[in-house]
Amino acid sequence: MPISLYAPIVVAQKFGGASSLSSDSLAVLGLGSTGGALTAAFLPRRWPTSLMLPLVSCIGLLASVLFLFSDEVSIILLATFLIGVWIWMTVTLTYDRLGEFLPSPDVHLRVWAFVVSSAGFDYAAFSLSFAHLASANLNLVLLIGIGVLGLQLIMELLQRLGSVKVPSH
Repeated sequence: MPISLYAPIVVAQKFGGASSLSSDSLAVLGLGSTGGALTAAFLPRRWPTSLMLPLVSCIGLLASVLFLFSDEVSIILLATFLIGVWIWMTVTLTYDRLGEFLPSPDVHLRVWAFVVSSAGFDYAAFSLSFAHLASANLNLVLLIGIGVLGLQLIMELLQRLGSVKVPSH
């Protein structure tokens, strides 16, 4: 999430004040988001969502690390693209995963509405909470984002382990 919020600022800081490159980073994020949503929508149904979510978390974690530590324009833009992929694959697959747990489509829609509202609130709360820290030490905020993505990966792996059925003898 910090990358989607701060990508234009980081690009401008690392590579100069070229507004076109900052604008390009937002376009690449949007392209990645579109690609991620479409990819998730067309994944074969035989691939379990509980397996795909940890793989997608790995994409987000890798992209965040590349974004923070690279000084190459092409790598920064690739990382920004991958963050877009991660965001929308996570959203799409989470929607599917909720349907596996909830008893009816009506409950699914209500829970999804809560999840989306909560995500919007969390994005705004993060932005406001970290605004001062980001202006003082943007790299620390990006590092915190990497930590959060690491936590997401751990949680996805734990839910995957919990959903794997052990054969009984």
